[in-house]
Amino acid sequence: MKYFFVFTLVLAFIAGSTIANAGCPDRPCEDFGCGGVWDPVCATDGNGIYRTFGNSCEILQYNCRLDTARCFEMVSDGPCPGTSP
Repeated sequence: MKYFFVFTLVLAFIAGSTIANAGCPDRPCEDFGCGGVWDPVCATDGNGIYRTFGNSCEILQYNCRLDTARCFEMVSDGPCPGTSP
């Protein structure tokens, strides 16, 4: 029974880590060529943090340079309410 409990905890940790990092790139950073196009989008890290990005490409570029434990995913077009770019 003790081993089953430990196995279950390990399995839950692995599953949680996989879900939390689902939007993170798993390749080396590159120049995404986002350019200077202003087409704001709202993104979240899934933990209640919202941020406005200049365009959806900038989200990918930001995630690539960020610790993969906190990747952002687009939630809507336009700036996030109550935030500034």
